[in-house]
Amino acid sequence: NIPKDFVKKYSNILHGDVNLCVSNGSNWPVEFCKRTDENLKCRFNCRWKVFAKDNNLEVGDVCAFELIEATKTFKVVIFCVNEENRRAPYC
Repeated sequence: NIPKDFVKKYSNILHGDVNLCVSNGSNWPVEFCKRTDENLKCRFNCRWKVFAKDNNLEVGDVCAFELIEATKTFKVVIFCVNEENRRAPYC
């Protein structure tokens, strides 16, 4: 889930498709899903699994997201919990 304070602050641009971009410039379009109940739960949906698979994400890995407002793009930095025996291209 994405923090609701962040979603409130950027609600004017956070809807529909957004892009996730890693350090080598590769991009993945994902759908930004927002529930409109009082909990304001938001997450990336649909193509998130493709992003996770393509980047060899494992349980315990950490992704840091930086929103580039003008482009609806999130720069993503991946921190791998176990860098030994990893094939992740961006760790």
